[in-house]
Amino acid sequence: MKRCAPVLMLLGAFAAVTRAQVLSIPSLNCSVAIANLTALLAKNNITLNNSTNRTRLLSILPNNWNCTGLATAQSCPAGLFSMQGSAACTIQCPATYYCPGNGAAIQCPPGTYSMGGADSSACTPCTAGYFCVNGAQRVCPAGVLSLAGASNCTMLCPPGFYCPAVGYAVPCLQSGTYTAGGATYNCSICEAGYQCPTPSQHNFCPPNTWSLPGSTSCTLPCPTGVVCPGNGKMSCSVCPAGVFTVRPCSALGDTICNTTCPPGMFGAFYTNGFCRNCDVGYYNGQYGMTTCQSCTDGYFANTTGNAACQPCPANTNTNSFTGFVNCQKVIPHRPALKAGNLYLSLVALRGKRGCCISPLAFF
Repeated sequence: MKRCAPVLMLLGAFAAVTRAQVLSIPSLNCSVAIANLTALLAKNNITLNNSTNRTRLLSILPNNWNCTGLATAQSCPAGLFSMQGSAACTIQCPATYYCPGNGAAIQCPPGTYSMGGADSSACTPCTAGYFCVNGAQRVCPAGVLSLAGASNCTMLCPPGFYCPAVGYAVPCLQSGTYTAGGATYNCSICEAGYQCPTPSQHNFCPPNTWSLPGSTSCTLPCPTGVVCPGNGKMSCSVCPAGVFTVRPCSALGDTICNTTCPPGMFGAFYTNGFCRNCDVGYYNGQYGMTTCQSCTDGYFANTTGNAACQPCPANTNTNSFTGFVNCQKVIPHRPALKAGNLYLSLVALRGKRGCCISPLAFF
């Protein structure tokens, strides 16, 4: 049988009572123990009327017991509480507990809270947007909520609202704003390329349409020279296989994809999706070519991106030795001298200049 701890402490206060006698006292509860102790003290000629003994006993009585009479200790009435050694129950049952009148203060279970009361009905279900543990109610953190009676907050703030840790969700009231769920302190402006018809909707613009920031619908056509594929971006930065881009979108840092490269350009996998101009000396006269062709003899291309080579001007020419970038001046062709003519010419020179030149040196 469990002994009342304060009764054991009386041994030091009342030396005439032996430890064995104290331990032998029946003690279903402290009230019974003190009643039996009173009888034991009387047998040892110790009276509770003595002021010293009364003070000692008051100092060791447990909490929650009303000591208006020292012969027996009484539990506080329901809804009240007392401190150790009190002669009366003057304290209201503390918050987070209820006090049913058996000398105990019982903490409210999870999901409930209390401001103090007489019985378990004092434990009120936790308010929605709050959580209750250890008998206390606390507001949910930002971005989450709870249902009534919850001991934790597990619900994300719903789309179209934000939850700034005030116990409820605040709606997005400004047109063209939204939240995707779990928002904490504000709503977001609908981005360009998106439409937000309601605060809980955040959708891409359809292909070939566009929108400005804060729009509820996509009413603008796709800007000139830009591809709008319907993913919220003006996008073509990586062209699909076999599709090439003519030029970058300078304003967006993106590109425009075309199914074929135009004349004067070519596209191949090593060009990283871009159509490149044909080099000087080369041309391309067709769409969708992957290489450029070299100019032929008598034609030139001294700039890049040529759809055709130009003919050389009169008295100029190009060939595979000189290249096809610039036309070279043609040297007039002279017929070769025959052996007899060369001998006669040398004889004539000898007669004029008086020198000796052997015609054998030329054969």
